[in-house]
Amino acid sequence: MKIDISGYDYDEEVDIITISITNQKSDFTVELGEHFLIDMTNNDELVSIEILDASKELSKIFGRLVPKDEMKLLLCNLNEEPKSEYLLHFQTQERKESANLLILPIYKSPIVN
Repeated sequence: MKIDISGYDYDEEVDIITISITNQKSDFTVELGEHFLIDMTNNDELVSIEILDASKELSKIFGRLVPKDEMKLLLCNLNEEPKSEYLLHFQTQERKESANLLILPIYKSPIVN
């Protein structure tokens, strides 16, 4: 099921992509590895996704160097997949190349306050 994205921003100065899903306040952040931050509500709703060192990380996903000026022009879609997974889909405008990033289910541990 396609999820509407309310915003896509690439900050070239700090090399971070922020993908906003909703305007709700985030209750907690989950770090998925060193470069991916997922902001969630206590109701397990996705608020935003941040990709640190974005040009480096997306270059890995696309299998080629993605210049910073091209990062600002990427098209981005988000789909909720079965089993509470999310599929983040990027497409370049000029080359019409696509790359996907699968985000596995995210749950807040009941022992974490």
